[in-house]
Amino acid sequence: MLDVSVPLGVMVLLGFVTTVIAGMLHKIVGFLVWLHLQQRYLANRIALRRLPSMYDIVPPAWVWWQLGLHAAAVCLLPISLWLPAIWQAVALSLLAAAFALLGWNVVAALLRYRRTVRAFDTLPVMPRN
Repeated sequence: MLDVSVPLGVMVLLGFVTTVIAGMLHKIVGFLVWLHLQQRYLANRIALRRLPSMYDIVPPAWVWWQLGLHAAAVCLLPISLWLPAIWQAVALSLLAAAFALLGWNVVAALLRYRRTVRAFDTLPVMPRN
């Protein structure tokens, strides 16, 4: 009888739990950066109109790339348990690349925040009425 408990555990942990966490992290980081920018420039009408959207802060294309790498790793990892060791290395490399891209997306959102603050601090202040 073939034991499927380990591949099933891998699929549940990597395929469901980490996917949900990564998806929520993308949404939360984009929202928090947007919220901090909005609160920082609440008194400046010009800056408020030019605020980047949440999709500008964490572009959906980057999220889809991260999800694609993650999905490929999740599909390949359980199968690689019955294949030669090179396939395990490929699956783990895909997983590492997915998490590296997730980290980059968070860092890129921080860099976007800093770039926006630097640009907006030079704008003239037009108070809201």
